[in-house]
Amino acid sequence: MAAPRRAVLQTVMAPAAIGVPQLIPHIVLTDDFVVRAAAGQRVHETGRVDAWVGLVGVVAGALVAFGGQYLTRRAEMQERGEALLLEQFALLVALSEDYRNRVWEERTQVASDVVAAWDLGTYRLAEARLRVLSREPELLAALEVLHKKGTALGKAWRLAPKDEAGVEDAWVKHREAIERFVAASSQVMRGRAASGLRILSLGVRRDRSRQKGDSDLGHAD
Repeated sequence: MAAPRRAVLQTVMAPAAIGVPQLIPHIVLTDDFVVRAAAGQRVHETGRVDAWVGLVGVVAGALVAFGGQYLTRRAEMQERGEALLLEQFALLVALSEDYRNRVWEERTQVASDVVAAWDLGTYRLAEARLRVLSREPELLAALEVLHKKGTALGKAWRLAPKDEAGVEDAWVKHREAIERFVAASSQVMRGRAASGLRILSLGVRRDRSRQKGDSDLGHAD
């Protein structure tokens, strides 16, 4: 096996124009020099690829982190919206039941002039908030029925308290309206809870993906 050669500076004899030979330096690239040059080029290219891989990893990690933060903020906003929505549901049902109780007290002569003291302003405010917070058709329809049946009960009792059949019919229909509203409210809350869980689950998966990516980059280093 031949020994590796190196780059050698040689001189060659060249004829001169005036008849006197001249020595001209001449560089010869030997085999081992070419091999070392090629190896250095491969190392340089490998380092450049590693740099690109690291840059892509940093960008991907930043995007995953931003996506996780966005989903977290969205889940928090949805949670606050659901809490406010639930508050309006409970308030409307409580005020409706309070209204019925006041009518009952006057019908049974337990108390007098209590229907007129009912908090109509708070009821209307809760109605308005609910219309802003939710555009669910079934919920809005149930809210409208509840409003109309409550008005009908008030008219039946205050304008014709002696008409027992009319008051009783309005009383029963108002109860049905409350039950319909409760069912529609429960359906909306279940739907929003399921949506919130999906968003939270997606955020958790993104966080795990980011952590795995950071771990892989650490192993690569």
